[in-house]
Amino acid sequence: MNYIVVGIEEQEYTHYLMPVRCMEYDLREYERQVDKGSAQTMKAYEEKLLHLSREEYLSRFQKNGKLRPCVTLVLYFGDHWDGAVSLNQLLDYEGIPDEFRPFINDYHVHILHIKKLENTDMFQMDIKLVFDSVRYAGDKEAFRKKVLENEACGRIQKDTKVHRSAKQASEGP
Repeated sequence: MNYIVVGIEEQEYTHYLMPVRCMEYDLREYERQVDKGSAQTMKAYEEKLLHLSREEYLSRFQKNGKLRPCVTLVLYFGDHWDGAVSLNQLLDYEGIPDEFRPFINDYHVHILHIKKLENTDMFQMDIKLVFDSVRYAGDKEAFRKKVLENEACGRIQKDTKVHRSAKQASEGP
């Protein structure tokens, strides 16, 4: 069985270094996989259960080895994201010859802008309710209508919580 590792980063405000931050999260996950796989490979080698080529031994990784893909998804609860969505948008290319640009790797950020979601029906009920709460925060009547038209709202899990800012909490329900 194969799977993808999905990391979730919640943001209420724009983080202007988000491409670097997501890149770090993904790198840490790949490093975790490499460390685990290397330890298993070397243990099997030391127990004479596995033959490694010189390159595999030096790499501590088998030629046909694979890492599981990972992605960090940014759930953005704010009004307007005005930051970079790729590493290239943060890089200063002034004075750098255009011929070098293709050699500089880019890194894209995947932002799910909750307030701008057109349709939340693809999500399971608990997260759908959270997302709809954010989307309709300024329109209580629209939110009430949304809840009433969905009978599953009565079966929300007890541990589902909707984040409210300190200001919203002090204003009451």
